[in-house]
Amino acid sequence: MPQLYLTPLPDADAQRTDKAVASAIEQAGLLEGGGVSVENVATDSVDASVEGQIRWGRLLSRKVAEEIDSLSESAYTSLPLFSPDEGLGRTRGYYEIEDADVSPAKPGVEHVFEYTVGLSASGTREDSRRAVRTNPQPVDSVFPDATTPALVAIPEAATDVRWYDDAEGTTSATPVETAESEYGTIARYDPADASFDAPTLTYDLAFASDGPTDVRVYDSRDRVKFAATASGDDVNTWIHAYHEGYQFDGAAVIDTGRFRLVLGGDTQVVADDTLDEPLTVSDGETVTVGTGETRTDSTLTVDSGGTFTVESGGTHVLTGEGSLDGFAAAEYNADSDEWDGVPLDVTTDWVLAAWSLTRIRPARVELQTLWSDGTDEARLNAILERGADGIAWTVPENADAPPQGLVNLLSPTARDTDQLAFGVQGLIDRSKLAE
Repeated sequence: MPQLYLTPLPDADAQRTDKAVASAIEQAGLLEGGGVSVENVATDSVDASVEGQIRWGRLLSRKVAEEIDSLSESAYTSLPLFSPDEGLGRTRGYYEIEDADVSPAKPGVEHVFEYTVGLSASGTREDSRRAVRTNPQPVDSVFPDATTPALVAIPEAATDVRWYDDAEGTTSATPVETAESEYGTIARYDPADASFDAPTLTYDLAFASDGPTDVRVYDSRDRVKFAATASGDDVNTWIHAYHEGYQFDGAAVIDTGRFRLVLGGDTQVVADDTLDEPLTVSDGETVTVGTGETRTDSTLTVDSGGTFTVESGGTHVLTGEGSLDGFAAAEYNADSDEWDGVPLDVTTDWVLAAWSLTRIRPARVELQTLWSDGTDEARLNAILERGADGIAWTVPENADAPPQGLVNLLSPTARDTDQLAFGVQGLIDRSKLAE
């Protein structure tokens, strides 16, 4: 099945079982059916053209159509075009999207879309290597820690990993740690280990491993992430948003593979059931809080195993762990292969008033946030890197340090660091690595 980055492009002539299709769906969210034609094209800017129809029902057809459109509007570069079954021949390689057209097959039809994507070649695995250019810098961190190195993460599956510098050439690179993410193991490297400043980390990586562990931004559409198909398989219904101008229909989910930040929309629904649902307790009703749970409202907290009874005429609406209006977080549990909600202080007066994505790339996502407690406001930037287990909260230029109440709210979501690698992913000519 041909695939562009994280988007499978099913071949109508290929015979695929439901289980094989579901495997591709799990990471990219597609359903069986549809067709694609890949042609070599000789024009000034387009080296290959991909066209086909998306016929996966109303929900998933729209998902795929919007992902292709968003990818074409993004600043993503060197996208792998390949087929896991070794198809496409010499067409496989790294490409830039030059143009794309996605539209319903017929006016008013929302379950079948037609698309054409023009691609320009940027390299192959034979003449290029993946490269993450680092630029380690100190940051004005809300949660500083001078002992935390500015690490850069890549898939552990990468081979021939080296540090590179234009003047100094290459030197060997060894990871300082590995960690399990939802879609694969990541290896983290310290740029300070290189013998030169601001080194570039170069490596070879199979096309199929290029993308699953990247930072992702999803439009949840206020749905749980996975929905069951008629064949009994679960498919990802969240739309992968690639460009900063994307208009969200539901909560935005920024996912590093190890940590999720949920913004706006219905945070309870999109947390993949990792956050307990709100619970309304009425007059005279007794509630027992389960072992390992904590329930909180504006007047009380019930700890693990505790009980309480609502007084006559009273009502309590108890929130689950980490439930705030328009703001939630979860962390990946590699042992259970599930997402666990991050408990937040739901009694705080601070709320997320506004947010804006300023950068979406495979190695790093950045956004600006505005917070309010009804009287005062505070501005903070958030940076989420590939494979990170939390958020680097930083103070914008010309902004004041946040009040302690806001610091307390954000603390469970934070990475303690005062420097970041600021990695930028691309390609490097393989011939340079031999010099």
